[in-house]
Amino acid sequence: MREHRITTLELVALGATRGLIGLGAGLLIADRISRRRRRPTAGALLAGGALSTIPIMLLVLRRTRRAARRAREAERPGVYRRGPEDTAAGAMVAD
Repeated sequence: MREHRITTLELVALGATRGLIGLGAGLLIADRISRRRRRPTAGALLAGGALSTIPIMLLVLRRTRRAARRAREAERPGVYRRGPEDTAAGAMVAD
């Protein structure tokens, strides 16, 4: 199982988008509102929840991949990456 680290703000945003999807799905199967008003509202909630989830998940996955790549590079001896702290010191850079 992979470990993904997310901030509290990202967790809240993901929860809110999941809530929108659930609310839209609930409206689709509910009979309390007329069908004419229910379907467009439910469709908008479902689409909004699904579409707003995509950028958040991409952000989390990119950050996880970037951290994994940095960990792999740190394990390889003799390969140096130039970072902001290395530029002033004139560190060796091997590509």
